[in-house]
Amino acid sequence: WTTKEGYGDSNFLWRQSSSDVGASHVEPALKGLLEAAIAENDVELHAPNLLGVPHLIRVGSDDTAVHPWWSRRMLRVARGAAAAAAAPPDVHLTELKGLQHWWWDTRAPNDGGALNDAEMRNFFAR
Repeated sequence: WTTKEGYGDSNFLWRQSSSDVGASHVEPALKGLLEAAIAENDVELHAPNLLGVPHLIRVGSDDTAVHPWWSRRMLRVARGAAAAAAAPPDVHLTELKGLQHWWWDTRAPNDGGALNDAEMRNFFAR
């Protein structure tokens, strides 16, 4: 997910107060002020700050906590920021088939899982 305010039901009040059709009576200047107050949480706005920092995005294909679509979207945002800056993109996505949000075993029992399997060790060794 790229913004807390837009993630599932984690901030129902914000979504209802700013995006709901019932809030169409809200003065545009006030809505703009409220949205500006949380702009710092928008990772898409900050993607250009990450240029030159290697990134490995990993997600399980069966993740029900944070859908893999969000990881794919962040990959596109990071690559777009690199393209806009004419910089080489150093961001990679691995979508692991059949795994959910957290896993202990990637390919073999006790291989390090989400944080310390061979792919992670190779990434950190670069």
